[in-house]
Amino acid sequence: MSSDNVKKIPPLFAVPDPDPIEETIEPRKKVGGKARDAEVPAACPRCFGSGMEVVPDKGARRCGCRTDEHRNKFLGAARIPRRYDGCSLQNYYPTQGNGSQLKSFNYAFRLVREYPAVERGLLFMGTVGVGKTHLSVAILRGLLDKGVPCLFCEFGSLLK
Repeated sequence: MSSDNVKKIPPLFAVPDPDPIEETIEPRKKVGGKARDAEVPAACPRCFGSGMEVVPDKGARRCGCRTDEHRNKFLGAARIPRRYDGCSLQNYYPTQGNGSQLKSFNYAFRLVREYPAVERGLLFMGTVGVGKTHLSVAILRGLLDKGVPCLFCEFGSLLK
C-alpha cells in the first residue's frame, strides 16, 4: 500500500494558531447614559476569563489578555470612581471581633479565586462604613485581573 493513498488524519485536539489578542476582543455592547457611554469588552475568547490558555501537548500558559494594555482597557470600561483606586482585597482589614466582616472578606476572596467556577454571586448589606463598597471594588479588580469584563454601578444610580 503506497503512502499516497493513505488519508491524513487530523489531530484530535487541533488548535489553530492564536490570532493577536487585539483582534479577538471586541466591544460587546454600549452601557451607561448619554454623557458616560462606555464600551464593555467581551471576555477573552482564548481563556474565558481564567487567565490561562491551553497549549497543545504542553499544558497551559498565561494568556495574552493579561497584559497591562488590556488590563487598563478593562479597568477603564469598568468605570470605577477614582476615590476607590486604593480598594483591594490586600488592604481590606476587618474590624477585630466583627465576624460578619471577616466572613464577607472570605466570601469575596473565594469568589475571586474560584471564578468562573462559582454558582452564586454576593450581596453585601450593612450600615455605613463597614466595607461593602471596598469589598465590591476589590472583587471587581480581582475579576478584571482575570480578564472578566465588569461594570461599577452605585446603588443610588440604579434607583434613578
